[in-house]
Amino acid sequence: MDATEVIPPGNRPRWGCVASAVLVLGFGVFILLHPTTNCGPTKGGAQRLQAQTAMKGLYIALAGFQAEYEVSLTGRLGFKENEDHLADEVLLRPLIDAKSELNPRKTRFYDPPEGKKGKNGLWRAPADGQQMQLRDPWGGPYRIRSDSDGDGKIVNPEDPAGERIFSSVILYSAGPDQDFDTWKDNVTSWK
Repeated sequence: MDATEVIPPGNRPRWGCVASAVLVLGFGVFILLHPTTNCGPTKGGAQRLQAQTAMKGLYIALAGFQAEYEVSLTGRLGFKENEDHLADEVLLRPLIDAKSELNPRKTRFYDPPEGKKGKNGLWRAPADGQQMQLRDPWGGPYRIRSDSDGDGKIVNPEDPAGERIFSSVILYSAGPDQDFDTWKDNVTSWK
């Protein structure tokens, strides 16, 4: 075989491509699973991502409710401007339960996963299953704050005297330490 001879595609050796693919995949798996590389998710990072995903799901459900009924659910519930509320049965029932009076078209806007051991999902009271609360990966509740005057701005709970957050709803979790007053580890929907 001389250097100018063309090898048809079907007769070319494929081991180089296979070896390259295995190397790339192996390196990717190593980075994701090896905690000292700082490139892959850490346990805390994965839990933060789970919390942000849950908040985004609830935000989308609230936007869907508003699109369906042309009024915000937080407004129907009487939530006041810049007051914190828990993401509990008062807020969740109209989004989840087709029997809610606030959801006459019986549209299911939200389908959160069931929490395991009271963490990372929908928690229901063991006694009757009627009380419910959306819980973060550490077992704490989420707080919600809404814009009820319609100006599109909400007071930042971390810095009440600072700039306003441009949103109709914000959500946040107390994070791993379960203290809403220590903002260093809180997980927020606006950052």
